[in-house]
Amino acid sequence: MTTLDHGIVDCTGFEIVARLPWEAGAAKGWGFLVCKSGSGAENEALYGVIGPVNGEQIKGPGLGIPLRDAPDPNSALLQFALACSLSVIDKTGIELGDALVVAGANPLGLTALAAARQQGVRTACLVTGADTAANREAAEKLADAVIAYDDVDTFDDQLDTFAAGCQGKIAYADAAGSPEPVFIMAGRLERFGTLVFCRPDSIVSVLLALREVHHLRSARYAFWSRPETLEQALTLSEYYRRAVRLLQWERVDLPLPDTR
Repeated sequence: MTTLDHGIVDCTGFEIVARLPWEAGAAKGWGFLVCKSGSGAENEALYGVIGPVNGEQIKGPGLGIPLRDAPDPNSALLQFALACSLSVIDKTGIELGDALVVAGANPLGLTALAAARQQGVRTACLVTGADTAANREAAEKLADAVIAYDDVDTFDDQLDTFAAGCQGKIAYADAAGSPEPVFIMAGRLERFGTLVFCRPDSIVSVLLALREVHHLRSARYAFWSRPETLEQALTLSEYYRRAVRLLQWERVDLPLPDTR
């Protein structure tokens, strides 16, 4: 274990004790992870990592932030997921009265919507035919009881109606990692609009017409990813402290599915 600063560690080889894949029932792919060193010491510290969910150990490199004072791994997982979502929200630049459209009915997208809702932002969750019934069922279990969000089934009239009812600016975020919703969101970007890529796979799988979408509209693209540097990890650690306070003060309750 290499301690870098302020409790940030390189979690390569650490034991995964809780995980929340971004796709329902996924045996591989990316997700939120909670891990510990596996030293056997009493009250081992827990760390949050974004990375591949397969296997029983963290496959490096993977900077982990300390999940302090979490009563158990599942609670730590909830707090870490919300912290990541708060960092996504800040990437969009939205404010009170604005709107956020997230593509992807999965834990990454839905926790981002929950974080936005807590900040007075109007939200819509975009799903496509590529979303399986099982994926949506698992996502709805996570969201139905506690997250108020609009479920938009198509990218045409319903999304345009939603946008027409928004008073502030609209930001878009891709949590699906597939080209179709990105193309549709990019086509609806307003001048100086923002599109945030939240999936590492979307960066290599989606090609946009930069002249039409970026240059002529002065659109801004932002990329959210797991921490790669100490500075990024420390920033995410601060979001974690904010998430813990939000859960305590607002009593936000996001029931997570079984993580083992």
